[in-house]
Amino acid sequence: MLPVILGAIAVAAWTLRPRRPPEPGFEFVHVNHDGSVRELSPDERTYLSTDFAPGDSARPNVKTLYASRDGWGSRSGFIRRRAVPSHVTIEPVHPEYDARVKALVVDPLASHRAAGDMIATQADGSVVCTPNPSISRMERFRLMRRHVLAEASVREELARSESSHPRGPAAG
Repeated sequence: MLPVILGAIAVAAWTLRPRRPPEPGFEFVHVNHDGSVRELSPDERTYLSTDFAPGDSARPNVKTLYASRDGWGSRSGFIRRRAVPSHVTIEPVHPEYDARVKALVVDPLASHRAAGDMIATQADGSVVCTPNPSISRMERFRLMRRHVLAEASVREELARSESSHPRGPAAG
């Protein structure tokens, strides 16, 4: 039993070891779905610096491992800078990212609409979503996942700094 415990501790220590040397910058960065990494915006830094109660659902989700994925299958998420592999460049964030994100029109029911769910507004103003009965759960998940990842891609593109943009500086 002891060798198994020691082996588990060794694997955990190896897996969770720092991947890059100490460097200046905020403690956390953001991993994009494509595996690229960027610095955080001022609003994101404030969010990650906020104290939350342990069970608070608004608490940020911080990835432990660079390669880990969320429930949608995305690599996106906050991670400690030291957990990013040293061969991965940490790009700057667009200086207007926070304003760009605030300008987005967010529809909290958009993923349900993408799956063709039935959405009904009740007399009291509450909303009831009923899963689309003409598709399987797996198909519904696939449609919702595609929508959620597309929305995340839009936000990730807004975060790209002109200097890190693959097509060069943005026009106007």
